[in-house]
Parts: sequence; structure tokens; C-alpha cells
Amino acid sequence: MNTLLSAEDLFGSTPSKYTLPNGLTVLFVRGHDAGLFSAQVWVKTGSIHEGDLLGSGLSHFVEHMVFKGTARFSSRELNHTVQRVGASMNAYTTFDRTVYYINGPAENAETAFEVLGQMMFHANLTLSETEREREVILREIDINEDDPNSRLNEALLAEAFHAHPYRLPIIGLRDAFAHLSHQQLVHYYRTRYVPNNMVLAVAGALTPETVFAFAEKHFGDAPAAAIGAPNIPGEPSQLTRRNRTVSGDVQVLRGCMAWTIPGMRHADAPALDIFAMILGAGQSSRLHRKIHEELRLVHTISAANWAPGETGLLWLSYTADLGKRKAIEDAVLNVLGEALHDGFTEREFAKAHRACLMAFLEPRKTVHGLAEQLGAQAVIIGEIGYPALYLERVKSLTPEKVLAAVRRHISPDKLTCCAMEPKTKSDPSQLRTSTTPKQPLFEELKLENGMRVLLQPIHTFPKVSLRVMLPGGGVNEPPNKRGLCAMLATMMARDTEQRTASEVAEAAEAVGASLDDSAGNNSIGLAIEVLNQDALTGAELLADALILPSLKTGTFMRELDAQRSFLQEDEDDIVSFGTRRLRELFFGEHPLAVDCLGRIADLEDMSSVDVRALHAKLVRPQNCVLAISGDFDRDAMLSIISERFGAWSDTFSCSGHQAANRLPKIPARTGRVDETRPNEQRQAVVFWAFPDTGLSEDDYVTGLLLNDLLNNAAGQLFTSVREERGMAYFIGSARINTPQDGMFYLYAGTAAQHVEPMLLAMRDELERVRSGKLTPEEIEAGKAHLRTARRMTAQKPDARTLNAALNTIYGRGVNRNEWWEEKLGAQDVDSLAQFTQKYLREEASLIYVVKAE
Repeated sequence: MNTLLSAEDLFGSTPSKYTLPNGLTVLFVRGHDAGLFSAQVWVKTGSIHEGDLLGSGLSHFVEHMVFKGTARFSSRELNHTVQRVGASMNAYTTFDRTVYYINGPAENAETAFEVLGQMMFHANLTLSETEREREVILREIDINEDDPNSRLNEALLAEAFHAHPYRLPIIGLRDAFAHLSHQQLVHYYRTRYVPNNMVLAVAGALTPETVFAFAEKHFGDAPAAAIGAPNIPGEPSQLTRRNRTVSGDVQVLRGCMAWTIPGMRHADAPALDIFAMILGAGQSSRLHRKIHEELRLVHTISAANWAPGETGLLWLSYTADLGKRKAIEDAVLNVLGEALHDGFTEREFAKAHRACLMAFLEPRKTVHGLAEQLGAQAVIIGEIGYPALYLERVKSLTPEKVLAAVRRHISPDKLTCCAMEPKTKSDPSQLRTSTTPKQPLFEELKLENGMRVLLQPIHTFPKVSLRVMLPGGGVNEPPNKRGLCAMLATMMARDTEQRTASEVAEAAEAVGASLDDSAGNNSIGLAIEVLNQDALTGAELLADALILPSLKTGTFMRELDAQRSFLQEDEDDIVSFGTRRLRELFFGEHPLAVDCLGRIADLEDMSSVDVRALHAKLVRPQNCVLAISGDFDRDAMLSIISERFGAWSDTFSCSGHQAANRLPKIPARTGRVDETRPNEQRQAVVFWAFPDTGLSEDDYVTGLLLNDLLNNAAGQLFTSVREERGMAYFIGSARINTPQDGMFYLYAGTAAQHVEPMLLAMRDELERVRSGKLTPEEIEAGKAHLRTARRMTAQKPDARTLNAALNTIYGRGVNRNEWWEEKLGAQDVDSLAQFTQKYLREEASLIYVVKAE
């Protein structure tokens, strides 16, 4: 097997640790040289620590409430203070912790410490805000109940755990949450949010001295306190198989199967992780090859370990056509039985070792991931040196040791199964930020066959992203065969003339990677991200998939079923359904009227012959852009490119990429459309759509800034409808564009009785922009946020290759940082007003409302 990196290679220098006199633990690790930081407070309290109020969602309620203002900041000031320095802030609650984080430019890091310190120890928690936020969370509970995947996961946990608090939803049971008192909320905050019950994890372009000084200044005054230890009952051993069925208005079977396993601290945890990877991680896994490829019982299937504390689950998930549950469960048990009896091959074992390495590396690509890893080590495991220990345990394993561990913990008859199926008639339930730091520019080259190559060597992280992009989307598809480009992208990533689909997946996973396909409104692509030592393998897999796909009829039929399943899943979600319907109404005959996956009717008219014809027409050297970024030697990479792509010639009779230049006028329809869906969902979704500029137009950046402002949690629209009136759980805006035109739309999830007030609030906010009433502070905060988001994205090699390749395809130029900075810097209240007056005109708009019948 390949040699794994050493602990020193993998984790770098030892994190710095400091404990304040009040008991707060502060951890710091130097991040990548991107001028960024991530500060995260991990509070050691979650839904399992709620004591006599288990199942109430109290931890999640507190998480929401600390954003509602502190002794120093109002709710709006909290968000504005963070965003005006180009940072972003969020939080989440889970079973055993509540985590608050701020990511941003390192030069403004102290602001994050100040804000987080205020939220942790000085939240206002007023009665009036408590009642307003209660309504917001009740809407969130309703949304969760509308989501098939959330319902299924909660049902599995409730069946797998009969005593442990994992059986109860983190957000709380609706009635229990509704009856929480303000006094209970305040008491929980004051007794659990104390410094000796927290870890402050920081990563980025700072120094230990700076971090510890900021921590002392903004967290040091809070006094330590006695921390009660809520009784967390252990889970009795499972003796027999358990089954549960969840009913819903669904068109696709969703299922889970799980076995109880020990937590991450247990000595057998690495062996069980290896087993989960062999069983169900990737397309060369046993479950995928047997149940998806050979038996064709499922559209998707995967397995992974979920072990957050002292106990957890080996969790298997699948989607399939209705009526196949028993056959799938029987097939899974057969695969498990073979593994328990026969063990594993050296090849499977070596692949899983490499996957462990890649899993450790993945979060370390960003400062957020580095800080998150620190926090998890300290809070979940209790050992900041755990990753090195885990790696050593992995390296010491053999196939025989893994099999022995699996036999100790996994028994076919101690299984929990849960599935969501359609309801039956008998079912009764129903400041300032610096500009983006400069990275090395992409070098643009062109091969003799016309293929464009973009190279960006950056030696800060031992991975390389290789990506090929080319024009795709509806403009390149027959009107009655929408989704054909997405099907082509998927099939290119499967069988080739050199390898079967399983062999392709196995070759990629042997180096800890996957060959990924992508499809969007205007492009399709293939990508692979590998360790620097495996760049040749990555290029070989990418070239074979692009140039020599076999595009077999059998593979086409399997992927057709999967694509149909994805569309059916969207039909089960009211937001996804509404977005698709909005596109149909707004765009009419325009290519953007249909999502890149197409429609079910389109899929029925497709054949593998259509895919092969599209490949011959579209996948040609002069249409393709190959972008490579990461830790590689330029000359060596050019040699690889020449060998793998240079001999590819264009044999198609036409020349160049042929796409329609003139698109139908939009919008195809204006006014208002109200529709209902006869199902159990409780929410209404409001959309308001307008024509937009194109991706290649100069004023696209103006729309980008406006979109950011409308999605701003500190903005007037969000504050008005969510914070002050509790009318919506989610509200924001989005864009769908071609290089020439597009759609800019606002959306909100609300209750049916709030549809008209919601539309009025949207109209008021657009008029505020249109009439030039945005403040300079709002605009500068939006600019700072966009700059930081761009910097955060630029940390990742795969994101850099995607951005560069798309810029090239759209004709915008690969190295656009200076242009982008110039355009963004020029934005002001007048440019935003002019953009809104030009594009977001009510007489050229469409309102679409979908709600339950």
C-alpha cells in the first residue's frame, strides 16, 4: 500500500494552548497565508444537556437568541459590526455543543473577539425578542417537518436510541418548545454559557500572542461558575432488529439502515471507519458495485460512521424507486454477511487507508476547517493531539484487525431500518477591509489542437485540482431533450474505453480522490483533486473520461434512473418545486426555463445515441478549458498535459462551438400566478422575479452587490420580516444567468396568512434601493463581505480552477481580480439605484406564490 503522510506532515506544528484564569480554553494554530482568520467559540452544551427539559430545543433557542442583541450591540449592530469589516458570522447547535464562528480578514480579527465575547456573556435575552424568535423557530420546525430527509433522519435516531437523548430532535418537539418560558431560557444561558464550559478555537494569519491578548481582553472578565452535570442516560444494548416506516407525499423511496457503534475515543473507531469506507464510500465500494451497479436496486447508496460522543451509528442511506425496500435491505445484509465471513482484500484496505488521509486533509484547506478541527478535538474528543493518535491507529491496522473489530460491534440481527414511503389510506398521521490578496495569476496556454490550458502553481497545500470545463446547458440541447448535457457529463465520469465504471471509481479512490462531474445552466465539466504525488493519475483519469468515454447503453439506463430520481426528489420539496415552476413561467421558451437536469418527460425521449451524438458535437479540443491549480511543478505538468491531451484531434466536420446567439425575450410572462399543492406541507413560498443582466456584462457586479445586500442578515428586509415581525424563517434573493441575460428574484418561506405582507415588505425594500436610500455604510459592508467571500473561496484549489475555467468559457478573461476590484470599488448608492431602475421594474416582473391546498 502507499505510505501515509507522517503526523508532522499532516498536522504541522502543535497548536498553541492557553487557559484564562476564568477557565476558558484558548487554542490557536497558524493558518494558510491568505490573510484570513476563523474564530470559533465551542460551548459545551447541546440538546443532550437540557436536563429536565430534554426535547424542548432549549439549546437551539438560546443559539438564536444571543444574536438578538447584547449589552453593547443591538441585534442589527451585531451583524453590521461584523459585516462592515468584511467578515461573516453564523452558528449551529447539535447534540453535544453549540458553536459560534466568525470568518474574515485577519487585519480586523479583534472585532470578532469583541462580538463573540459579548454574545457569550452579555446577551440581552429580552422577553419581547424571545416571543418574536419563538415564532421564527416554530416556522423552522414546520420546515423541518416538510423536509423528507429531516423527518427520515429523526425517525431513524428515535428508533435506534430508546434511552439516550439522541432520540430527540435538536430543534425540539413542537409542543415542548412552544411551552418553554422566558425564565427557563435565561437560566439555561446563565448556567451553561460560562467561560469554563467553553473552548475558543482560532486559526489564521495571526500570532499566538495576539490571539491570547484578544481573548484576555474580550473574554477574561467573565467569571467562572459551577457547571451542573445533566444526567445523560446510557443506551441499553440492542437485542433484536428494529423497523420503522415514515409516511409522506413522496415519489422516491428514501431509506436508512444503522448499527450501533462506539464513539470516536474508542480504540476500535479507526477500524470501523475503514470498514464504513470499504462498505459504502464511493463508487468502487461494495454496496455501490453490488446494489447500484449489478442489481440496479438503488439510485444512490452510501455508508459512513456517525459517532459524535460515547456512542454512535454506522449509518447507511439510499434512494430508490418505490416498492424496493425489502429487496434493498436483503441485499445489504447479503453484502454485510459476505464481508463478515470473507474479510477484505488488500486493495480495498489500501484504498480505505488513503481515504482516511484525504478525510484528514480536507478540512485543513481553509482556516475555518482548521479552527473547526481544533474545536472538535478539544470538545468532542477531549484531546487536541487526537488526530495524530487516530492516524497512528489507522497505520497500525491490518485487514485482519479491521475484521475482528467489525465482528465485535456489527451484527446483522442488531439492525435498525427506517424508510419514508407514500402515505396509504389507512395512515391517520398526516469598517474597512483590504482588497483581495494577490495570488499567482493563471498562465494561459493553447495546445496545437486548440484546447486552452490554465496553470496556477501554488505551493501552500499538498493537493492539485485538475478541471475541464466546456459549454453546456439548454442552449446546446434539443428543446425536447433538456438535461442531455448533464447526462453527458455524468456518463463521461463513468465507463471509458480503458476502464469500466467500477475500475474508474476504484482507480480514483485508490489515491483518495473521486472523478466528479458537474453540470450547470451554461457549462458542464469534469474534475479531480489529488495529492501532489498523484497528479499523473489524476490527469490520466480526466483525459480518458473526456476523450474516450464509452457511453454504454447500460450505463445510460442506470444514470437515467438516477437523474429521474433526483427530479422526483425535487418534487417532494416545496421550495425546489416552486423554483422550477418559477423558471418555467418566467423564461417560457428561453433555455433557462428548465433546470440543467431537465424534466422527466425529456428524459423519456432520450437515448444513449443522443448522448454519443452530443459528445461528438460538443466535446472537442477548441471547446474545452483545462484549469490546474495547486502544488505542482510547471514543466512537469506541461509534460503530463502534452502526453495526455496533446494528441487529441478534432474529427467533427463543423468548426467551433455552435450555440444560439439570440435568446427569446424575457420575461415570457408578467403579473402574478398563485398555485396550490395538495399535500401535507404547511408553508407557502413567495417568489418575485425580474429580468437580470448577463454574466459577461459590466453591470453584473452591481447585481452581485445588490444580491448580497438583500441576503444580508443585518439588512432592513431580513430584519423587518424575520427579526421584527417573525413572518419568515428564510428570505433572500438569487440569480439565474446566461452570459447574455438572466433572472433576479426574491424569495421567502412564510405562512399563508403572511403572503401579502411579505410582498409588501419586498416592494418597500426594492423601492428603498431604487430611490437611492441605501446608506454608504450598508454598501461598504456589502463590498467588504463580497471581498472576504472571494478570499475564502480562493483558499481552495478546486474553487480556483472552477472560477478560472468559467471566466474563460464566458469570455471574461481568466485573471479578473483587478477588474473585479475596480468594478466593485466603483459601486455606490447611485449605481445600485440605476441597476434597480433598469432591471428590477415591477411592470416587467412576475410574482409566483405556491402554498399547500
